[in-house]
Amino acid sequence: MRRRLVAVYEESLASARGASARRLLRGMLLLCALVLLVSGGRLCHSGFLRDLSVVRHYRAPTAHPAQDSSRLRVMAYNIAHGRGSRSFSGQGEFQRVFSHASRQSVLDNLRQVAGVIRAADASVVALNEVDVHNTSSFDLDFVEVLLSELSGEYPYAVHGTKWLFCMPFYQHHTGNAILSRYPLEEAENIDLGEGNLFNGLWGSHTALAATIRHAGTRVTVVTTHLESANNPFRLFGGENTYRTRQSGRLLAWTQGRPHLILAGDFNSVLSRQRMASSHLATKYADDGTMILIEEDPRWVLPPLEANPLDPRHFTAKTHRPTRTIDFIIPDTTFQIMAYDVIDADASDHRPVVAQLQIRARPQ
Repeated sequence: MRRRLVAVYEESLASARGASARRLLRGMLLLCALVLLVSGGRLCHSGFLRDLSVVRHYRAPTAHPAQDSSRLRVMAYNIAHGRGSRSFSGQGEFQRVFSHASRQSVLDNLRQVAGVIRAADASVVALNEVDVHNTSSFDLDFVEVLLSELSGEYPYAVHGTKWLFCMPFYQHHTGNAILSRYPLEEAENIDLGEGNLFNGLWGSHTALAATIRHAGTRVTVVTTHLESANNPFRLFGGENTYRTRQSGRLLAWTQGRPHLILAGDFNSVLSRQRMASSHLATKYADDGTMILIEEDPRWVLPPLEANPLDPRHFTAKTHRPTRTIDFIIPDTTFQIMAYDVIDADASDHRPVVAQLQIRARPQ
């Protein structure tokens, strides 16, 4: 009798434990479903409400007036989300973007970036991969940090969104920026369109245009960061196809606009460099990004040396440079007086600096 009672007790206890475990499992599944539902709703909400036309404007608290000159010095620099020059070859886009060790490491790297900018002494600085209140960058506003580090050398700045998506306790917000010693008369964030699921909902490759007045002439600087090879969300075609479309849309926007300067990370190479390397010829075989610009008579191409594979011209990647994908390309109203790639390691890209002069009008 005693053994029967013990058996019944143990059986009821096991049954109770099983029921409790099932209730706990159901609760956990419901909680996971709720989190996924809220996250999905937040993501879709941020996607539907994003407005890529919005441009954030900044003013430095102290300002040094720009010294007007007949020559305009421009810098193009991909600052790699403030992650420095560490190698991320072979990793996906998420590992490359979400890789900060600490808030202090981001600040230290942005100070290095500011040092490179200061040493370049450019009047206008075009920046790519600039985070603004990005959770993975510890909610820092990169533009504000750089303006502070540069101590009023660049009184004016704008930022245009490229990606913006939100989840509970997480926000990813990055884009392009322009710092200027001259007042910015106009600024526009240009949607270059895309063709993949991720960017279709929460971002798009964009170009940020800002207009200054230099030597009495309105000059528009346009910075962009075209499709990379690390986007895992493509639906149709490769990165070369998307990039070529984006380049075409950018050139369409520039039609009828004089005194233009294109600057940024084009993620593509010039034909002369591609033809000089079998590796680059294969990698960019179906890429018309730079060909569209090269065949457009409105643009002045960078004056590379006779040897297009001279490593001094390479801009990516800093740890093992193999190609030139960052450019400053003015229209024919400008003359390129000097053009240099700076050997700096504050990013995984080397910055480019060009000294330009507006051509005299024929009498």
